[in-house]
Amino acid sequence: MRTRVGLWNFICQHDSMVTEIEMNTYETDPFLFTLANPDMKVHRLTYGMARIIDVQEFLNVYPFQPTNHESVSFQIIDENAPWNTGTYTLSNQSTISYSPHIEQQEMSCSCLTINHFTALLFRYKSAQELVDIGAIKGNKEEILKLEELLPKINPNLMDFF
Repeated sequence: MRTRVGLWNFICQHDSMVTEIEMNTYETDPFLFTLANPDMKVHRLTYGMARIIDVQEFLNVYPFQPTNHESVSFQIIDENAPWNTGTYTLSNQSTISYSPHIEQQEMSCSCLTINHFTALLFRYKSAQELVDIGAIKGNKEEILKLEELLPKINPNLMDFF
């Protein structure tokens, strides 16, 4: 907070010398909300991509949030890494079971591709956003249970200057 105030203080003190300011920030930066009359162009650029290579190992280290649900099941389809394709069940947020089978008729859990699963767990997209675009199919209750397990954070990678 102090850094942000100091930076804006510096800019305000030199406003007669500045005609344009360009800054790189992150998607959920509250900066625009703090301005009384924002008159600016916002350009959104996807900077990088992510991919989960080993779902089971990733789930073992992921910081799931405690919930009251006994378990949640979901199916992942990964055409490029077939060892990830299958049905996963998280029990009590710590025990993970895996079955390499995908049941097309199984609607008691949610089904998504590895791309959408990665976007969900990295908090790039919410479960509701993925449902809205048809990227998650299946039982709405299971989808909501999966969403509740995820940390309520918006990560960002600020590795540029």
